[in-house]
Amino acid sequence: MSNKGKNKLKDNLILKQLAFFVLVLLWIAALVFKHQLTGPVKWLLYAGLIILTILGLYYINRSFFGIGEKHDTHK
Repeated sequence: MSNKGKNKLKDNLILKQLAFFVLVLLWIAALVFKHQLTGPVKWLLYAGLIILTILGLYYINRSFFGIGEKHDTHK
């Protein structure tokens, strides 16, 4: 793999880790301020965070383990 490809992969991984870290911060903020939120707003926020967490875990795992990537084995 060329250096350009390695740097692109590294930058992509760092961005995904940063996005996941921001998601963790959103969870912390939601839990700290849960008493200020009311009924349906709180449940919509938590549902959105759960969906974002599942998607975030999927993309992070895809980055680490290569899930869904097409590998050219006929070189």
